[in-house]
Amino acid sequence: MNGRRKRGQRRDSTRRLSPQQRDSASARFIGRTGACELDSVRLLFWGESCGAYSAAARRMRALTDAGLLATHTRAPHEPNRYVLTEKGAAWFGADGASTHVLRTGVRPFSQSADHLVTVAHVWALLAHRLSRPGAPRLARFVTEAETRRLLGGHTRGALIPDGIVVVGGVALAIEVD
Repeated sequence: MNGRRKRGQRRDSTRRLSPQQRDSASARFIGRTGACELDSVRLLFWGESCGAYSAAARRMRALTDAGLLATHTRAPHEPNRYVLTEKGAAWFGADGASTHVLRTGVRPFSQSADHLVTVAHVWALLAHRLSRPGAPRLARFVTEAETRRLLGGHTRGALIPDGIVVVGGVALAIEVD
């Protein structure tokens, strides 16, 4: 055997994973958004440089092989959707003081997951565009789930935006249809 695995076959443990700083950041991004596609992770953490797509794909595959992420696809020609697993949430979990909500168990092709993927891509595009020299800085992105947590259950009947973005000291509500 030449050491290659069949498509979809995973390694059994995290022992072989040597965590990188981007692993934690990208796993938390996936957990905070609920679901996303590779292009959003690539834009946010690897940018548009030559080789960024393959580098991002290798790291997402390593995290998936370790059981920290789950990957799903509708068809071979469509992009993978990544969701955080329970094991991944425990591995990369937010500290107790954090307001971040890490979502697990998202059904990757539900209508709500389609919406989550779109919100994740908007976040990644916005952060990427604002990382250029001379652009105002993206100070913070707060997801809908995090906003609900911050409001402490006082959200019944309230319209909560998909995200709240703080750019250059100005807070903006983001609603994606």
